[in-house]
Amino acid sequence: MALKTNPTCRNNVEPAEAAWPFGGSVVLSFEAVEEVCESTQTTLVIHPAIRRAIKGYEESFYVGLRSYLAGEADGAYFLPLHEGGYVRLVFSKRVSSGGHKLLRIDPLTKEGLARIKASLD
Repeated sequence: MALKTNPTCRNNVEPAEAAWPFGGSVVLSFEAVEEVCESTQTTLVIHPAIRRAIKGYEESFYVGLRSYLAGEADGAYFLPLHEGGYVRLVFSKRVSSGGHKLLRIDPLTKEGLARIKASLD
């Protein structure tokens, strides 16, 4: 199967096609994000409210995460809120005191988590 090319993408392949090159359409779930972390033996650290707020945006979040882990992006993700607007999330790689790789996903500002929680009510 030939992949569709996109000259604006860094690797010249449509992100959804690169994520699922087996044909047909696929809707990514948050489990795909967790599988990426497991494949790199990295523990994902994310607040439950952020995880719930990502519902419906999993594909763009997945692409952003993969790009960050590959060193192709700066680790910023703009999470749209149901009420309008967005909260900027940042990805950061860390190492625990026990030597385990961590991937944290946090709002850029202190108010960000409160806005996310409020948008879920």
